[in-house]
Amino acid sequence: MSLRSIDDILTSFAYRGNPSSHRASSSPSLLGGDQFRHEDTNTQEALHRPNSISPQTPPPLFNKTKRIKKSPSSYLRTTVAGKPVVVSRFFPLPPDASSPPLAIDKKGTKKIKTPRCTSGEKRKRKKSVIADEGKVRKKERKRQPSQLSAAEKMSDAYRRVAGDSTWEPPPSCHELLQERHSFDPWRVLIICMLLNITTGKQVGKVLPGLFLLCRDAETATKVTEEEIEKVIQTLGLQRKRARMIKRFSHEYLRSDWTHVTQLHGIGKYAADAYAIFCVGKPEEVVPQDHKLLDYWKFVCGIHNNEESDCAELVDHT
Repeated sequence: MSLRSIDDILTSFAYRGNPSSHRASSSPSLLGGDQFRHEDTNTQEALHRPNSISPQTPPPLFNKTKRIKKSPSSYLRTTVAGKPVVVSRFFPLPPDASSPPLAIDKKGTKKIKTPRCTSGEKRKRKKSVIADEGKVRKKERKRQPSQLSAAEKMSDAYRRVAGDSTWEPPPSCHELLQERHSFDPWRVLIICMLLNITTGKQVGKVLPGLFLLCRDAETATKVTEEEIEKVIQTLGLQRKRARMIKRFSHEYLRSDWTHVTQLHGIGKYAADAYAIFCVGKPEEVVPQDHKLLDYWKFVCGIHNNEESDCAELVDHT
């Protein structure tokens, strides 16, 4: 084999980055030189084609699209001389146009454009709203006072009940807890004390155990506070309630009080219940609690010879 043929073989395997230079320097190879030149020419042609992808850079895996923010509508809907008109918001409105105009959204919804207010105006509005709410609350408190005045505490409706009292509250369909224990004024007042910030269902579950432990005011003074706390623990505030029950029972057994409002832990709600269920003077009080108010209306309706659906239900039963 001659040296010339070996050179031709080696040049056929050499890298041809520029086909024109190889064409000038080397001759056609015996083992496929023309084939490599043909591939090089195809690569160059592909590089010069428009919208062609380079073989060295891989194609993109995904297309990145930019989110275009939708601009607000440039048209406004208003009325001119009583007729609906669509105008551009970049020009001043006609003098007889209605205010505020309605902006036409691309989705078809209407938005009322209100004039912008400064931070100072917002604060003034908030202060005025708060002041108005405070005035309304003060009026409601004046209309329905939750505390008794000194003169009201000495009312005959809250006077101490004599031992020979024959008053029996009429039964109703409201089924208040005080109705079942109206035979003992001490129990009525204890129930009212427990109903403070508590529902009737919760107190109803506790009463059997409490009155089994403390049958009356005398036994309540002999029982320890810890025993009372265990019975009323589910109501919450058991320590405060137990101390209140003990102190109230001691004062209840004394003979120096004339009105129930003089005893410890007795407010308007308990005093009104005492007047309705124990004294028998419901017309002289106006309760605020909704349950007690329903029974008060029922009792006053019977005294005034008014027909009551609740009374008819009780008669049928």
